[in-house]
Amino acid sequence: MKQTRITLILLALLALLAVVSCRSAKESAPANPISYTVAQNYFVRNDVQHFGEMQISTQEQFDSTFGIAAYMGRGGQPTPIDFSRQMVLAVTCEPVNRHVSLEAVSLSASADGTLTLVYRKKVGGGPLSYTSTPCLVVVADKVPHTAVRFKQVD
Repeated sequence: MKQTRITLILLALLALLAVVSCRSAKESAPANPISYTVAQNYFVRNDVQHFGEMQISTQEQFDSTFGIAAYMGRGGQPTPIDFSRQMVLAVTCEPVNRHVSLEAVSLSASADGTLTLVYRKKVGGGPLSYTSTPCLVVVADKVPHTAVRFKQVD
């Protein structure tokens, strides 16, 4: 009787271990990294009413949210974007009077066709005497995908 009980407990533990290991392997399916460029010298227009995460696939959509912030000198030109072969993944925040930075961590495509942009948001320091509208503009080649997911990490 005692031997049977021990055997049943061991079988249950082995079954549980098998289920957990299969689930972990499925969740950690490798994602294919996608190369991208963080666009420079763009700003969020002051007439924008909706902020957040967005996928932009046309010049018209882009121009309704962003303006060009070019300046003279080295690195003053905005990053060129060719919407015939590229897309934009963007994150915008509401205007704030603190220093807020958004930085891209990674862009990847999973086996089911979902693109995932992982980004980090850092808020620093005390109040400033002005407001700004933080944004992150990521440019990548168009790839076939079924959905876009944004993931903020610390």
